[in-house]
Amino acid sequence: MSSAEDDLKDVCRQHRFIGCRKLSILGIGIAIIENGRILLTKRQDVPVWCIPGGHLDPAEFIFEAAIREAKEETGLDVELTGLVGLYSLPNKGEFGSFEIIFSARPSSGKLIRNTDETVDAAFYSVDELPDDLVGWQRHQAIDALSNSVGVLSILDESISISHIRNGRRETTKDLIRKIITPPKRIDISKPH
Repeated sequence: MSSAEDDLKDVCRQHRFIGCRKLSILGIGIAIIENGRILLTKRQDVPVWCIPGGHLDPAEFIFEAAIREAKEETGLDVELTGLVGLYSLPNKGEFGSFEIIFSARPSSGKLIRNTDETVDAAFYSVDELPDDLVGWQRHQAIDALSNSVGVLSILDESISISHIRNGRRETTKDLIRKIITPPKRIDISKPH
């Protein structure tokens, strides 16, 4: 497949339309917690830590997507234990996005640190979260480690991983610095 075909495929995947209306992207994150520590993965495409996750496949239920993404990115089978929250990122990328973060615990499997999408994986306590953790996911990781349930929050983020992959004018180093900076947070409902 040519580079142009790859670019078109990426655009079609990221830009969803209903008629002339553009849709926000829905992401799924899985906060895998074990012994009070959260599992983070280091991305292969951009050198930052993140909560394992991704997007839904066509006709896939959100629970299935969460379990599938956990397995693909970590090698672990997980049991979903709850809903951490729904996070609106209205300024992220071109169309904005929503992220649903589930809490989970490992049920079987062996942790794989290096996959098609990751170069490392490790468990962190709230005090050990890496400095190069994706900024908006820092809020999500802290919520998960605090056993928050049903968070509804707006995170004022204007940059996304795709900006780095798609070569914006800024240097990769500058973009990574921006992406690891936690955004302003507005809670619609208090975490509990």
